[in-house]
Amino acid sequence: MVASYQGKLQSVTRESYPHVEQFMSRSFVTVTPDTDIYLAMDLILGRSSSAAMVVDSEKDRNLLGIVSEKDMLRIVTQNSYENESHGGPVSLFMTEHDKIISVTPHTGLNEVAQHFLDYPFKKIPVLEDTRLVGIVRRWDVLRVVCDFHKKRLKYMKQAATSH
Repeated sequence: MVASYQGKLQSVTRESYPHVEQFMSRSFVTVTPDTDIYLAMDLILGRSSSAAMVVDSEKDRNLLGIVSEKDMLRIVTQNSYENESHGGPVSLFMTEHDKIISVTPHTGLNEVAQHFLDYPFKKIPVLEDTRLVGIVRRWDVLRVVCDFHKKRLKYMKQAATSH
């Protein structure tokens, strides 16, 4: 029984280091640089998201930047919402690609978690070269860890009751 339990626990341990492609989200809000900021705001609010990925086109999906809730708050500080101006294109508000941390589908869980500790981002784009293929959120990392913990507890209970 002990050998059987250890084998199951080892398989759970191997699963403890998944790659981003195993838990990233493939569903996310995208806009182009010329999208009106208010439309982008409406899109992220409608999807209960905290940001939109700014891409060159829906077809190619080369990441150019991110426009986040924080970026959009500039409208308030600039009083743009009070006057007749429409705020402007997303490109005026977005955080550009060279200031963004990204990962690849093959990045490990520990590295992603470290990025979230080192930087104030809620989401990290997942890129293959410059093409956006997904996003990983803090929540996604926590879900993986929680699921691992549940599996580990299950195997430990099974081992304890089989003696």
